[in-house]
Amino acid sequence: MELEVFRPKDWKADDRRPAIVFFSGGSAGGHLAACCGVIPGLDEIKEGEPTLIMVGDADTTTPPGGVKDFAKKMKKQNLACQLEIYPGQKHGFFNARGDNANYWKTVKVMDGFLAKLGYFKEDSQAP
Repeated sequence: MELEVFRPKDWKADDRRPAIVFFSGGSAGGHLAACCGVIPGLDEIKEGEPTLIMVGDADTTTPPGGVKDFAKKMKKQNLACQLEIYPGQKHGFFNARGDNANYWKTVKVMDGFLAKLGYFKEDSQAP
């Protein structure tokens, strides 16, 4: 499978569109990605795209309680939602820094999630 990366804002009416579109983001970008994935309000979830959520249990900016509720409601509607909670990790723990250990851990989880959905083989180049 060929993976193309481009910005939706660069699409024009006559451009060909990809068959599969992934939205991804961290912090506020994660909320934006969920909105772009056409996920309705938490109390109205009836449909939605497969969702992977990664959060630290020590995150005080976006505490895991809200995403736990979201995942529970997704699963109640039989929608694919994988919630990964990382012990002792604070907000932005997955950003590349230092030895990048947390970054590579989350890349492997993301690769596995997408592979499980059949989008590509799980052969991450992560160390």
